[in-house]
Amino acid sequence: MTDEDVFNAMEKGKDRFQAVSGRIYRLDPAQREVLKPFGSGALLIGYPEDANPRKKGRKWVWLAPKNLSLAEPDPKRHPR
Repeated sequence: MTDEDVFNAMEKGKDRFQAVSGRIYRLDPAQREVLKPFGSGALLIGYPEDANPRKKGRKWVWLAPKNLSLAEPDPKRHPR
């Protein structure tokens, strides 16, 4: 995705993104202002959706918009 695509998705309230690794990350929509001006190469902070707070490991990661895509809606929150 481009910076502008991620910005527009966050404007619409989307917060679940999938990295090229396949892992789902949550992004705080307040970070969308960091993406302006578009094409700046800004990095975003993502929080792994499946992170276990009791285990050691990264609690957040740096993510580049070019390595993200929109994730499907969470089946737990949006049953079909």
